[in-house]
Amino acid sequence: MYKVEILADSINPSKVRLTTFELVIPRVVLVELNTHRALSKSTSSSRAIPTKTLLDAVITDPYIPDFSRNASGMSEGGVFLSAEDQDSAARWCLELRDLVVSKIQEAEKYKIHKQDINRYLEPWMWCTVLLTATDLQNFFKLRAHKDAAPPFRKFAFSMRQALTQSNPVQLAAGEWHIPLRDLSLPVYDALKVSTSRMARASYGRQHIVKSFVDEVAQHDDLSSKGHWSPFEHCAMALSGVDRVGNLRGYLQYRKLVEVIGGEP
Repeated sequence: MYKVEILADSINPSKVRLTTFELVIPRVVLVELNTHRALSKSTSSSRAIPTKTLLDAVITDPYIPDFSRNASGMSEGGVFLSAEDQDSAARWCLELRDLVVSKIQEAEKYKIHKQDINRYLEPWMWCTVLLTATDLQNFFKLRAHKDAAPPFRKFAFSMRQALTQSNPVQLAAGEWHIPLRDLSLPVYDALKVSTSRMARASYGRQHIVKSFVDEVAQHDDLSSKGHWSPFEHCAMALSGVDRVGNLRGYLQYRKLVEVIGGEP
């Protein structure tokens, strides 16, 4: 179920490239992905998604690792089990999942909030990540590498390949990089709709189309509550290479909304 797709790919007058990816990755590597501070991310949330939805997901399409043989150190974890042992380990993994699923179903009587109980399903969960960045060189140096953790390495190589095969759109200074853009809307409205859609990655619903009124209402609610991460994916091209926040050569929509009210 790994997925790597480019949602928007732009280049400014100084040849600084800005790319937004949609990823589906194992939840277990999200903590490592989050160590990369140069990347803006919106991620499907274990807190937000109903427990029944996650139970159905880990039953029908669980994440099962390609298990490595035990060894000292992290970089020695790339020697995989034999095919026979891999099959046995996968069966063990599914038996463990079944046990956890049964105990979570049993816990329904306690009325535990989903933000607490969903955490116990994470070893078998996939998650969606919307990721926007100008600086990926160090990320690829560390993660698209033979010593990286195998599940991380797998999608990092795919990201690098997708970037190689994509043709970025040339932007003039003042033009906008807008993922999931509604092309029928003027820029300022398209920014609001895109931001609203990026925020719905928390629920895995970023591709669901809402009415314009509902999109704007969600955008304004995010802004009023200070939920700024979805505002970091849209960005205006600058003429140079100066860094603003965690991007080079671009001004994030967040900076406009948070500081000067949002008018492009």
